[in-house]
Parts: sequence; C-alpha cells; structure tokens
Amino acid sequence: MKKKNLNNKRTIFFATRPIAPPWNEGSKNLVYRLANEINLFSLILLTYKDQMDLMGKENIYFDKIYPSDKNPFNNNISGHNIDYKNRCPSSIYLPLSLKQKLSFLYAIIKNKASIYHFYFSPELITAKILRLIKKFKRGKFLQTFATPIQNKKMIERLVFGDAIVVQSNYNLKLLQENGVKNVHKIYPGVDTDYFRPGILSNEVRKNFKIPGNSFVVLSCGNYSIGCNDELVSMIKFITKRNSKIVFILASRLDSAKDKIVEDNIKSVLEKEQNSGQVIFVENVYDIRQLITISDIHIFLPNALCRKADIPVVLLESLAMEKPIVITDIAPFNEIMKSDVGEVVCSGNIDMLIGSILRLYEDKDGRIAKGRRGREMVISEFNLKNYVAEYEKLYERLL
Repeated sequence: MKKKNLNNKRTIFFATRPIAPPWNEGSKNLVYRLANEINLFSLILLTYKDQMDLMGKENIYFDKIYPSDKNPFNNNISGHNIDYKNRCPSSIYLPLSLKQKLSFLYAIIKNKASIYHFYFSPELITAKILRLIKKFKRGKFLQTFATPIQNKKMIERLVFGDAIVVQSNYNLKLLQENGVKNVHKIYPGVDTDYFRPGILSNEVRKNFKIPGNSFVVLSCGNYSIGCNDELVSMIKFITKRNSKIVFILASRLDSAKDKIVEDNIKSVLEKEQNSGQVIFVENVYDIRQLITISDIHIFLPNALCRKADIPVVLLESLAMEKPIVITDIAPFNEIMKSDVGEVVCSGNIDMLIGSILRLYEDKDGRIAKGRRGREMVISEFNLKNYVAEYEKLYERLL
C-alpha cells in the first residue's frame, strides 16, 4: 500500500519489535492481532522485510527497517538446529546493534502520525531519547508496558507517554502509587476463534513420536525467569515413576545465556530425552500445535523475578481448554479468575508434583477446569474487548 493513502489525522504508528515471523513473542503477537482488527485508523507497522502478505488491509502501511539485515531478532546459533519440520531453527534474541537502534529511531522521526504507540518497556537511554523526540512531534505518545518495571525508583525516568497502558491490576496500582498519571489497564486479548479446542494433532504427535496414551505436560516461558532447578527435579521425579507422562519444554531463547542454561538442562535430562519423556522445542511455527497435543500447561517463574506480566501463551492454552499450573506470583496470577488449574508456591517441589499428578489422575476434573478456562478467556481476555479498549483510548487521545 502506498503511504499517500494514509489518513494523517487518524494514523497510529506502532513502535515495536518488527512485525514478522516467528510469532513467539507476546507483545509483538498482540500488536499483530490488534492491527488485524482495527479499521477506524490508518496504521504504520515496522518490519525487517517485505511483509505485505501478512495483511491485505488498505489501512496498513509497512515501514521496512534494518534493510541490510536478514533478521536482527532471529539469529541462528551454529550447531543448534532442530530437525522436525514443524519446528523453527534454534534462535535467540540478540541485543540490537547501534545501527539497528538508529534505524528504529529514524523510523519514529520520519513518520508522521497522530498517535505514536510504543509497545515495549524501554531502557533508560531509550526513554530519554524518546522524551527528546517527543518535543518535536505533533502526535500523542502512548506507552504500553508489556512487562512490569522492576525498580520502582526508575518508573519516573521510564515513563514518557501522554498516556500509559499496563496489562494487570498489579502494575496499574504500582504506577499510580508512584505518581504516574493517565494510566489505563487493558488485559491482553486472545482470538478465541483462532485458539480453540479440537485442532487436529495426529501428525504433530507422530513427528514427536509421542504415544497416543501419553499425558503431555507443556512448559513454556523463558529460562532466565524460570525455576529451572525445581523444573528439572520435578521432571526427574515424575518420569522415574510414570512412563506415560511426557514433558515438552518450549522456552524461547532471549540471550546466549539462555542457550547455555538450556544445554545444561539437556545434559541433566539426557536419559529422559533418550526415553522420549522429555522433548525440547525452541521456536514453533504455530504454538497451537504444541497446545493441542498437551493435556496441561505449566508456567513457573521464580519468586524474585517480575519480568512476567500475564503471559499470553497461558491465555491461549486456556482458550484451547487446557488447564494451567502456575507459580503464585503477582501480577500474572491474576489470570486465575476462576478454577482453571492449579496454583503452587514458588520453590515448593512437592506441591508442584502433587498438582501435576492430581490433574493427571482426575481426567473429569481436568476437562472441567479446561472448559472453565475457555469460558474465562472469552469473558475476561478476549480479543474483541482488547481491540475495543484500545480504540476508545485512541479516540480519547485524539
């Protein structure tokens, strides 16, 4: 689409990670879904290559950044490729180079919009630069904090928007108590037509060589925020006593350090991998494949980490009627608005093991929790509400 077709008086510029595959990062995925649904505004999305095939909508314009890079956010690490056809190559999110950062900032400076929507949690220097750029731009600045601000003393220096959006009551209270004005809470939204139960999974199970009578436990997240020791201890305990329980560890790699952690876990769980009871996946083309073949989904950040807000992948699992097991940590425990799974104390391995085995043994209870999970997502975390709340906020800013 040509840029001249944009309505400059009603244009939203999304300052995000490049909107392009792989779809394995919650904030980027949410912006993609949001852009797909919005029709009342012209939209400018950043991408690292030609992505016009993603959306055939006349109100969307793609601004290509990082023109000399193949994919700055998906750098392959030699020696860590994955063979199954339903998985992507191993990859990590490497830090942006200076050239890439300048390309991002230039895109903000050169584009004209009525609202500049920043959908990430900035670093100090980024916030300082954007605060300076804001003085020369006519449009409003809107910030969505996709993750909590860990240091309360830094809040004032990280906030630069005319309006702020957070994704949990925890963070709404945190910012308000620290003097931030014009803060709004908008829960993440899931397309419950796209994420629904009943998607075929026979081919996926076959690729992973998972027997039909297996009970599959999916674990997503990030190694940098997870209770990795507890996870390994729990897996060793359960697999030693029950050969029908299979674990799929599908954590995204955010850094080279994450790859080291994953390799260490692989070495400790080598016997379980060889027996087929532990499967490692790094990136997938379609997360629905993993959710579909799973019976439950566990998510175990540690008590000292506030990086996780409300993980979208948990909402997607619930929308597909899969119960969840989570660590009882704010803010993401707000997801438990009804009995849709199990909540365990951080570091309590016995409680974690008991929750998983309880869901394994009680099929009727597990199915009931899954159904309540989908009902809860439709009621509290659906995509239509998410889009409607943002559209109302955009209108207020204009």
